[in-house]
Amino acid sequence: MDIELLKRYNEVVGPDDVTLWLGDAFFHMSREWMRQKLAKHNGRKILILGNHDGSRTKMLDVGFEWVERETWIEMAGKKVRLHHYPYYGKDGGSGKKNPRPQGEDALIHGHTHDRIRVRDNMVNVCVEAWDYRPVRRDVIANLIRDIS
Repeated sequence: MDIELLKRYNEVVGPDDVTLWLGDAFFHMSREWMRQKLAKHNGRKILILGNHDGSRTKMLDVGFEWVERETWIEMAGKKVRLHHYPYYGKDGGSGKKNPRPQGEDALIHGHTHDRIRVRDNMVNVCVEAWDYRPVRRDVIANLIRDIS
């Protein structure tokens, strides 16, 4: 599985590309193991922490250039939030782990492991929804553009 995931990742991501990982990069492995695995992945790597990742310090130590719980970007002329979790419920959910809407036009998330790519104003970038490959920015931007 690891070999196939790495192959598919490196087919999409070039050595000079920047990738955003939306959490759950590793499932509580040793730092050395994570460092070795991450080094085989092309490009510069940014992590939005997921529930199976270690601390920010640990994830920086294994090779991510930048690590945060969430951030906002502009994409397709819209304010977009990057968070590991999707919204849950009509008000964005009641659990403190799940984000509540804060004025963003769209949310890009991981976590769910389902194959639904777009739901409401959320774009799911879990590898299960994308043939176990990273999703290119232009593809996501087109989906965001279509969100009303």
